[in-house]
Amino acid sequence: MNAEYLKELKQGYLDENGVTRLDFILKYPQQLANDLGTATPKLSTKQARSFFDAFNKIYLSVIGKKVTLAEAKVDLAMLSSKANDKFNKGAIPKDFKDFIDANVAAVQTEKDLKSFILHFESVCNYLKDTKVQQNSGNSGNRNSGNNTGNKINQNRNNSKFYDSRRR
Repeated sequence: MNAEYLKELKQGYLDENGVTRLDFILKYPQQLANDLGTATPKLSTKQARSFFDAFNKIYLSVIGKKVTLAEAKVDLAMLSSKANDKFNKGAIPKDFKDFIDANVAAVQTEKDLKSFILHFESVCNYLKDTKVQQNSGNSGNRNSGNNTGNKINQNRNNSKFYDSRRR
């Protein structure tokens, strides 16, 4: 994981005005998404979104006053242990486990939690962009080289199970 990112994270998500620093919305999420999207094993968008949804649920419980931040920290720690379990099973890359661990440790206030949610959502969004670029030959165009229709027809023609009466 990027040492500069970890150093900045230790300084906190917020600037001197108590606002989430833009580097945690633009700069670092792009870098992280690129690293995670090309890591071994690759992090899928679905995996990242699953963790994001779990963190967001915790955040919504805190701002809805259903739980205190102290109670939420227990749930955050559980998600960190879940990431460790997924890593040990070879399901996620080490950098993603480290990302989860470092960010869980960085959450000290409700504003930190909100900033982390924004940061993590940005990572997920850039990860999706990374996957689109990989699937389209890095052109950035979702429809680039899309021969899905031809592949389906080819599979039908090659399939011994395809019923030609349905054509």
